[in-house]
Amino acid sequence: MNKLFYEIEYDSNPFPNCEPIPGVGKFVLKSPESQAITAPENDPIRERFYAMRELANELKFRNRPSFDFGGLYKTTHNRGNLDGEMFYKQGMFMADFEDDYCEYKDFTQYYPTYQMMGYEQLRTYFTWRTAVRNGDIRETSLSYAFVYIYELLNNIGVENPQEGLDKLTVFLQAFRKFGEFGDTLDKYMKKWLADYHEYYNLPQESHRDSLCDSADLNDWHSVSAYDIKKSRFYADNAELINEVFPRVIPKLALKDLVFQPIDFERNAFNGAVFFNRKHKTIKMTRLFPTDSGRRLIGDVIKKIELCLRERRGFKYKIKANPTPFDSTIEQTIAEYFAELNRIEVAVDFGNLKQIRKEALETQEKLIVPEYVGDALARPAEPIPEPPTKNAFIAIELKALALLLNGESLKAFADESGVMLEVLVDSLNEKALDLIGDNVIDDEFVLYDDYAEQVKEWL
Repeated sequence: MNKLFYEIEYDSNPFPNCEPIPGVGKFVLKSPESQAITAPENDPIRERFYAMRELANELKFRNRPSFDFGGLYKTTHNRGNLDGEMFYKQGMFMADFEDDYCEYKDFTQYYPTYQMMGYEQLRTYFTWRTAVRNGDIRETSLSYAFVYIYELLNNIGVENPQEGLDKLTVFLQAFRKFGEFGDTLDKYMKKWLADYHEYYNLPQESHRDSLCDSADLNDWHSVSAYDIKKSRFYADNAELINEVFPRVIPKLALKDLVFQPIDFERNAFNGAVFFNRKHKTIKMTRLFPTDSGRRLIGDVIKKIELCLRERRGFKYKIKANPTPFDSTIEQTIAEYFAELNRIEVAVDFGNLKQIRKEALETQEKLIVPEYVGDALARPAEPIPEPPTKNAFIAIELKALALLLNGESLKAFADESGVMLEVLVDSLNEKALDLIGDNVIDDEFVLYDDYAEQVKEWL
C-alpha cells in the first residue's frame, strides 16, 4: 500500500485562483509515485537569495523579545529601525550583484524591501538595477524604483555620500519623463534630498531648501491663496504665464513678507526604509508661508495675470488687490513685451551708398502729382452712428437689472432658455461698444465701478 504524504510548496497561495504570495506556503497531498525524487539543480542565484534571506532570520533572532522578572517582555529595537537594519544588511550583501533575467515580474508593495520579493521579482529587480547602473534607466514598477532609492539613501552601492547624491539626482531627472510615476517620486524626494544633505553633512547650497530660490510658477502656486490654474485666461495662455513669471518673481523681495522661520527636529528620511546607523536626528530651520504671505503671493500672481490680460486684449477683466510690487511687475512685463516685439536689423555699412540710392528711387516712385478740382474727388463715406443703450434687447435689460440687485443670472438664464456664457458674452460685447470695457467679471458678477452706468442703461 502506498503511503501518502504532505509537501509544503512555498511562494504559493493557500486559496485557489489567487496570485502567489512570496514566503507563503501551502500543504499539498502527494504520493511517492507522483513525482520522481531527483537531486536539485545547482542554482547559484537562488542560493545567493537564500543567503540574503538568512540575514533577516539572524537579525530577528538577535532582536527577539527579552523577558523581565515581571513576565512582561521588552524589545531592544523598534520595528521601523529593525526593518531598516534588515534592509541595509541585505542591501550591502547584494550591493555588487548583477543579473540578466530575460523575463519580468511585477511588484507592488508599500515600503517595499527585498524580503517582500519572490524569486522572480528579485531577479527582475536586480536585472533592472544592473541596467540603471549602466545608464539605461527604464520605466518599471514604482515599488522597484523605491527600493533603488532606499539603497541610495542608505548609501548602498556607492563609495561616498556625494556619489549617492549624484545618482539620486540623475535617476530622479530621468524618471520624471515617466509621467505619474515621476510625479510620485518628486513628492517624496523633495524632503528626502533635504534630509540627505543634513544627515551626510553635505553643503546645503547644492540643494534648494525653500521657495525663496525658486522662480517656478508651480512652486509658488502651491502656497498661493489664488488658484490661477482655474482661470479661463490661464487655460489658453499657460505657456505665456509660465514664461513671464520667472522674469518677475526674482525682482520681488518676498522672503520676509511671505515666510516665517521655524526650528524643528525629526527623524531622518520619514516615509523611507532607512537604517539610522548614526542615531542622528534632523535639526533644521525651515521657512513656512504664513496666511498673510499666501494672500500676498495670490495678489502678486493675480497682478501678473491682470497685466497679461491687458497686453493680450483679453475681453474679460479681473481686479487685483494692490501690492508693494505693482510698479515692478508692470515694468518687468512691459520690458518682456518690448523685447518680444523688438526687430533687429543688421546693416551692411559697406553697401550704404547703394542703400541710399535705392531709397531715393523708391521715394520718387511714391511721389504723385496733386490734382485740384473735382477730377479726383470721391464721395465722402458715411460716418457710422455711435452705439446707444437701445442696443440691449429685453432679455439683456432684465439680466442687467438682476445683476444690479446682486442676484444670480444662472436661474434666469435657465428659465429663459439661453446659455449663461452666451448671455454674458453678449452683454459684455455691447458694453465694450458703449463704454470700452466689460461690466461683468469671470464670476458673472457686475463690476461695482459700472453700477451707475448700468442704471442709466435701464
